[in-house]
Amino acid sequence: MTLTTFIAAGLVSLFLVSCRTSNPRASRRAKMKQRFAKIDTDKDGRLSFNEYQNTRIARASSDPHAQFSKVDTDGNGYISKSELRSSMSSFRGQRRKRGQRGL
Repeated sequence: MTLTTFIAAGLVSLFLVSCRTSNPRASRRAKMKQRFAKIDTDKDGRLSFNEYQNTRIARASSDPHAQFSKVDTDGNGYISKSELRSSMSSFRGQRRKRGQRGL
């Protein structure tokens, strides 16, 4: 292996390592932002019920209106990014508790 090849391989490795995120929370946030942007079809930064009802979560729910209202904590008829983030954090916490109890 020549010195040039060795340096090039090292730079590629360094680039690949730098592209990986060492912070799973940051990666989760980035994915959530992408998904939110995809669902937010009118690009107003919040989800209306019409936008929400097109999601897999809403379609799988027996009562999507109740589910939407539960996440829309301020009751303004829209789900903001912060309301969604709070809801997801709560859901993850509940899953952890059930997992710890073996349920």
